[in-house]
Parts: sequence; C-alpha cells; structure tokens
Amino acid sequence: MATNLYFPLLDSINNPITGSYVTLRLYSTSGSIANFPVSTFSNTLGTASFSNVYPSIYKLTYTSGGANNPSTYVAYDDVEVYLNIPDLSGSTVNGFNYITSSLELPSLSGSAGNGNEAQLGVDISNMANLLKNNLEDWCQQNKGICFVADDDNEKMNIGWNNTVGPRILIVYVGETPHGDESTSDLEGWVKRTFDIIIQRGKTLTANRNQALTNIVGNARPFYSQVEKVRDVVRTIELPTPMCYPTAIYDGMRPGEQSSWLMDSYILSFTILVQIGRASVLPPQLSNNGVPFLNLNDISCPPNTTP
Repeated sequence: MATNLYFPLLDSINNPITGSYVTLRLYSTSGSIANFPVSTFSNTLGTASFSNVYPSIYKLTYTSGGANNPSTYVAYDDVEVYLNIPDLSGSTVNGFNYITSSLELPSLSGSAGNGNEAQLGVDISNMANLLKNNLEDWCQQNKGICFVADDDNEKMNIGWNNTVGPRILIVYVGETPHGDESTSDLEGWVKRTFDIIIQRGKTLTANRNQALTNIVGNARPFYSQVEKVRDVVRTIELPTPMCYPTAIYDGMRPGEQSSWLMDSYILSFTILVQIGRASVLPPQLSNNGVPFLNLNDISCPPNTTP
C-alpha cells in the first residue's frame, strides 16, 4: 500500500532549509513503479512531502536552500541518503526514520531477487554465492558438484573423487579500480575478477580423449560442458545500478598444475561493481564532517565496453 512521506530539512544549526530542490528516486530494480523520480521544493518550514510512495528502496537527494530562486541561489554538493520504505498501510511518516546504509549489502544467496533488499547491491561473499547458486543448479542437472574455493590449487583436494559429472570451483581473484586513474576514485566502480574452474568428472572409458568431443555414457562432451558453463555465467542477471547488468567474459584457458595439463579449463569473468565515492557534506548542511559513501544512479559505469 502506498505511503505518504515528509522530510524536515535542517541545516547544521537546526534552521529549516527552505526552497531546497528535493528529489526522490526509485533505487530498487524489483517491480515496476511509475512516476519516479519525482521532485519538489521544501516549504517555508523546510519540509518536503511526497505521496503515493510504495514499498521499495529509494534515494533522496536535496540541495542547499534557495534553489527556487535561481538569481540568488548558491549551489553546493547535494545531500544523498538511501531509504528502505516498508509497507506502512497508507500512513504519513517522517521519511528520515527509514534511512538505510548506502552500502548495506544484503545476501543474494538462496532466495536471490526476492524483496527490495536483494536488489540494493552485492559484496564479494554474496557475489560468489550468487555465482555458486546459478552454477549449482546446472551441476545438479549434470550430476556434478560446485564449490567456492580458496584458490585454484584447491581443485587438487576434490579433483579425484568419484563424481561422474563436472566439478566446478569458483575462485575470487581480486579487484582493481575501473576507469582512468585520475577519475576512478570519483566514479566509485571496481572490476572484480572471478575464475570459474570446470574439471571433467570420472570418465568411463580408457581413452579419455573420446570424452572431450563425444558422448560417453550419459555425459555430454566435456568441451560442450565448458561452453555451457561459460554461457550460464554470462547470462546471470546482476542487480543494477549496483552492478553492470551482466558479467564480462574474459576468455578461457586450460587448467595447469605442476607444469602438466589437467582435465580442466579456467573461465575468467569480470563483474563491474559500485563501491561508492567518498564524500563529505558541505558545512552549511552538516556539522559532523564525517566522510560517507555515495552511489551513482546509472546502471553502467563510465567508459564501459562489454
């Protein structure tokens, strides 16, 4: 049910901020809610009001006072806060009571995509679990297994069990800033790299090469399985605007251990993620001066070519 929100805007000495330009943006990608973003000016009491706000994640931004008078307006950096608005049964409430951390990243494991929180973002652990959940579904259909591993050497620990189907290991390799060195910190995006290692299951023939390109028993050719794993990861839908919508495929190479080739391939993927840009509120709006993290509203980082 829709809720009515009001926001009492105060400066650092508790004076009302009148004539502030206030915008409420829908930040969750779940559902389809019309008429957002919406904007208004705060009144003489410093209050901005919005009606018909449905449960979801929102981003509220507001300017310094006097934005309704362009001839005298002095612009400073906007204030940005994130709101998790529940179903309040049509009540009229102070929206500031529902502020949520800008980078409070809830779990995407299990019931991924259910609820507003699951759409706000992902941290490294949840992202690895998201990959695992999708690949685990495929492994179960092919009598295989899937793990999140410490490093690619861990494949030796499970590489020789009796699993007939493919064995998949997910390795978080690391992250680097995205974009030009001079602007990457302002853009607040990183490139996270994951290696997906797929190893052939126990073969039922003495000539192991046959299983690479031919059906052996009930197992599809191993090369076909490698391609399928590649496409499963490429088509995982990532939560925007926290992430670029899909993983970027960086190629594959044979698995290698102690200078000899194993029956495995390593598929590399990059996932572009927002970690936020560090900001400090201007002194006329806040007196704490504590840095905080802001997120971008765009679902694609600058200068990105998938």
